[in-house]
Amino acid sequence: MRAYGDYMMIASVLLFGEEVARRSRSLKSGGGRRKKAFAWMLTRPAAVHIAGICNGRDWLGVGHADELYFLFTILRQTNQPDRELSVAICEAFANFARSGDPGPEFGGVSWEEALEEEEADENQKSKSTRLMALDLQAKMLASEYYAPVTAFWRDKLLI
Repeated sequence: MRAYGDYMMIASVLLFGEEVARRSRSLKSGGGRRKKAFAWMLTRPAAVHIAGICNGRDWLGVGHADELYFLFTILRQTNQPDRELSVAICEAFANFARSGDPGPEFGGVSWEEALEEEEADENQKSKSTRLMALDLQAKMLASEYYAPVTAFWRDKLLI
């Protein structure tokens, strides 16, 4: 099961994101600035899953499309921490849409680019993509788990 999840969800998404980040480095925005790439991962499960099938199943963790709860149900949320997280996520996404940058911070944590400058070189593969954990306690993730997973699948996926 883990190999399937690593292949279908983790490695393919991270490797695709790394490639987009590398290629976007050579592009310039309208103001002549280098384009930046940012990554995020929702780590707080939705109180109500959009499809209803995961409701009450905390052992499942964050489900597919759980971010929709935080993006589109703000007015119906009764849980104040969820509402505050929703507002922060919406602000970060709107900032990114407006300026190409989600903002200097998310939940008091500096939101770093997905790849470091030297990792953007196409010939040098990154150690790990950095992701902002969207949760009540925000933090940047650069897990040691992701590096071996992407290293294993890098030459096996058609990216």
